[in-house]
Amino acid sequence: MKKNLLFLSLLFLANLNFGFAQSTNYMSFSIGFTQPRGSLRSSDYYDSTSGYGTLGLAYALRFDKMIHKAWGGFIAFQTASVTFNAEKFSNDLENDLGYPWSWSEYERRNYNFKSLNYGLQYILNQEKKLQVSAYLGSGFTLNRNKTIDITMKYYSDNIRLNEYASTKLTANANFGVKICYALNDRLSVFFKMDYLTQMPKYKVKIDSYINGTYYDTTNDRHTQPSYFSTSTFGVRYGL
Repeated sequence: MKKNLLFLSLLFLANLNFGFAQSTNYMSFSIGFTQPRGSLRSSDYYDSTSGYGTLGLAYALRFDKMIHKAWGGFIAFQTASVTFNAEKFSNDLENDLGYPWSWSEYERRNYNFKSLNYGLQYILNQEKKLQVSAYLGSGFTLNRNKTIDITMKYYSDNIRLNEYASTKLTANANFGVKICYALNDRLSVFFKMDYLTQMPKYKVKIDSYINGTYYDTTNDRHTQPSYFSTSTFGVRYGL
């Protein structure tokens, strides 16, 4: 991925330097939802890479520079959250422990991905009022893993598990498609779908308590494949 990141960076900088004075610039903002995919979406209790992810919120701020004919570059800042399905995870843990264990409470913190992305884009039908463009890029994502704080009860006894993972900065690969409709010479509305994938490796700390008394701490490293898409609607303005 590092070689691909370097190659895309060089292509992007080369495009910025070529025909800079003749470029057309745009700023846009969009908001929508995040859809986890692959392992991030899976809910297999016995698979350590299973993310128990569900729909979340996404928004993005983006700068486009169309440089030569239908070619251009982009820089985008995107925040995407993925909801951790703590209730489903708790039920699966209950089933694993067996009757008469049951979960009484849990707290959670969801996945969050803040990424700075850049790359190349191409307009498939240039000089049309309704334009379709495709883009490919890379970048960096600050990944925050889910946090679990769950209490399991067995009559008067209880076990509390508190799992926390530190944030991690990793390289990503991204691609997408945008459909843009021009309202006038400068203002447009659009719908776009972005796909991002990264492989953050978290430092995970699990504290366990029995009947309110500290029992043990487990430290581990855990790779969580984080592939997701975002679908957003937005407004673009020509500078």
